[in-house]
Amino acid sequence: LGFARAVDSIEAIMEDPETNAVLVASRHDGHAPAVEAAIGAGRHVFVEKPLCTTLDQLRGIAAALRESSEGGSAVILQVGFNRRFSPGARALKNHFRSVSGPLLMHYRVNAGRIPPEHWIQDADTGGGRVVGEVCHFVDLMQYLCDSTPTSVFATAVPTGDESVPLQDNLSIQVSFENGSVGSIHYLSEGAKKLPKERLEVSGGGRTGVIDNFRSVELYDSGRRTVRKASGKGFREELRAFIGSIGTGEPAIGIESQLITTLATFRILDSIASGKAEAVDPGIMDRSGRGFS
Repeated sequence: LGFARAVDSIEAIMEDPETNAVLVASRHDGHAPAVEAAIGAGRHVFVEKPLCTTLDQLRGIAAALRESSEGGSAVILQVGFNRRFSPGARALKNHFRSVSGPLLMHYRVNAGRIPPEHWIQDADTGGGRVVGEVCHFVDLMQYLCDSTPTSVFATAVPTGDESVPLQDNLSIQVSFENGSVGSIHYLSEGAKKLPKERLEVSGGGRTGVIDNFRSVELYDSGRRTVRKASGKGFREELRAFIGSIGTGEPAIGIESQLITTLATFRILDSIASGKAEAVDPGIMDRSGRGFS
């Protein structure tokens, strides 16, 4: 694959004086240890989603970032939330730029089945599909409404098939600080021919629709505009990460990435409790300070 060399440990990467940035693309349970090691070594780090799989890991990463910042050697951290960088998302963001009020967002994800024995479904290795994938949709909604989640409420839809994990079919509502509301219907039981993702956003007399990241429909004042907007932003997110190393400004706010991850944990809590759960940044730090 054209790599200059290979090594047999994370330590060898972090101790290399010529390494200034690390890309973490392991299975999900390996993300948090590698991210903490990179931050501790003063290396910029791009980590595929999810950032981590447990609240304790999130607290550890938040603490490492705070120590890095207080020590005067803040590093760039970017999680692989690619969809916000897609041409479709950028077109939708621009469409609502003049809207000052809250947005209503509906995201349908026809995710399909993943066998229960797959590593993604394992709580320890993969963290499950909410932690492993729903984070994408929470992040994109944050980007579009330009606000942070304050609470989540999730309802699981049992299929009657014990081989289908409970969190594979969900209705999720996310409330945001500025009054925006997003709903996510995440399902494994949809028709296989149905495209995977469709996002519809309305507010201020405008509506925008992303159809599976292949096209965008924009509605305003009786007009309808359809644009091609292919791709989910994979190349764009990596360009943004590399650019951020040069400027010193993260392409996604660090607190936003931490709160997106926290929101996925709270979605799981809501499934278990049957109640709305607050997304309180204070619980990311045992002292209650949160991240700042």
